[in-house]
Amino acid sequence: FLDADGELFAEAIKETPDIIKPNDFELSQYFGLESVADEEKLIEMGQRLVSQGINTVCVSRGSKGALILQEGRRIRVPGLNVKAHSAVGAGDAFVAAFSYGIDRGIGFEECVRLAIATSAGAVMTVGTKPPSGQTVKMLMDKVKIQYF
Repeated sequence: FLDADGELFAEAIKETPDIIKPNDFELSQYFGLESVADEEKLIEMGQRLVSQGINTVCVSRGSKGALILQEGRRIRVPGLNVKAHSAVGAGDAFVAAFSYGIDRGIGFEECVRLAIATSAGAVMTVGTKPPSGQTVKMLMDKVKIQYF
């Protein structure tokens, strides 16, 4: 599971990790763009990485949610409407929750729901505190998964 940026991302991607989680800026930067790409371009760039052997590309988009791309599967998850206190650690919360779900053998959609809810819960806390389990469960019910 790769969650890095800049040169570290560029070097690590050469080893074809199974899952990556760039944010929209990091993915745009990797492909040499000077500004954050729109959704259509993010999908195109993510699919290029999937075609190069990466199993799952999770593109986090802040308040806009996330895109999850695999061979034969594309998911858009709109952002949750939460009161944000700090975005610090939101990406780490996503990675931790997604990894936890995989380790526990829960279904793919539930991994996505857990990751989005945990990330949204993290931005609701002050500083870098993790969200409570109760908050995560409440937010999981609000996660909308859209296949496209």
